[in-house]
Amino acid sequence: MTTEEVARLRSTEDPTAFDAAVHAVRTRHAQASLDAAVRAGTLGEPEAAELLARVRRGEHTAALRARIRRLAPRSRRRDTAVDQARGATPATTREH
Repeated sequence: MTTEEVARLRSTEDPTAFDAAVHAVRTRHAQASLDAAVRAGTLGEPEAAELLARVRRGEHTAALRARIRRLAPRSRRRDTAVDQARGATPATTREH
């Protein structure tokens, strides 16, 4: 998690705002994994975009999390998360 995300979660007293902050973190983490999977060639961009759309719609089942987690090598996910925290534009946010 980024410093900003931690601060947002800690400072949020409203349950709805807290849920929104958690959702943003989950979405960013899923996006990092999916971007890494696309770069590694284990997933095509259309499927990555669909999985990310499911997360953005609020789906957070154990099966979906496990599927996304299995797709990208761990070191690649971390590199992408660091890049995103620095403001890099991830591949799965491009318009198709």
